[in-house]
Amino acid sequence: GATIEQANTRIILRADVIDLRFRDTPARDGGTLFTRDRDRTRYQALVRVERALSPAVSIYGAASLNKVDFRLAPGGTRDSKGYGVYLGSSFQVTDLMRGDVRVGYIRQDFDRAGIRPLSGLGALGKLVYFPTRLWTLTATAESSIQDSGVPGTGGFLHRGGSLRSD
Repeated sequence: GATIEQANTRIILRADVIDLRFRDTPARDGGTLFTRDRDRTRYQALVRVERALSPAVSIYGAASLNKVDFRLAPGGTRDSKGYGVYLGSSFQVTDLMRGDVRVGYIRQDFDRAGIRPLSGLGALGKLVYFPTRLWTLTATAESSIQDSGVPGTGGFLHRGGSLRSD
């Protein structure tokens, strides 16, 4: 990744490669469950252009691309390509709390015939609380497209959240 900053403008460039590998699992009846068909590599890229309106508030536009390659997909390919476009704001709530909210459109197209594209609202809300210099609490809510991991299906529109302590 890279960040370019000038005066009140920041450009963030990010690229990720996520490689997921699964081992076959022993079945309860003594056989083996073939789970290596879930092995995949996910390539992701993000561009975010942010403009500060004040020291406490900024607005931004972002775009993302992704490509998912399955290594051993029986019955045809499960590969897909997708994108997202977003508008958002990053803001300081208090001296100890920072927030980030973005909304936009997301779409994932699947290479396998018969699997329709998934699309809809893409959103991310994040609130970070810094109670001490060594402790951070992060609450996140999101709407995104995730791989289903089930052969014969493409994915699903995920809506959920998390609470994290660092």
